[in-house]
Amino acid sequence: MLMRYIDSEFHTDMLTTIGVDFKLKTMEVDGKIIKVQFWDTAGQERFKSIVSGYYRGADGVLVTYDVTNNSFYNVPRWLNEIH
Repeated sequence: MLMRYIDSEFHTDMLTTIGVDFKLKTMEVDGKIIKVQFWDTAGQERFKSIVSGYYRGADGVLVTYDVTNNSFYNVPRWLNEIH
């Protein structure tokens, strides 16, 4: 999703995020040029301890899940951790 939004690219053979991925997008909002940082944090349990530091102090969070597996059941845990 991050590559699709930032780079307008989508690859079906993309590997899952390992740890954290980062992208920067420059955009115009209300006539002002701003730079927005987007952080893609891995949802795997083994990265849980490091990713919370990346969204601490964030102005927004988007939680996504894979409809082809049971990751939907982890959404309440992620929302609780974000709060």
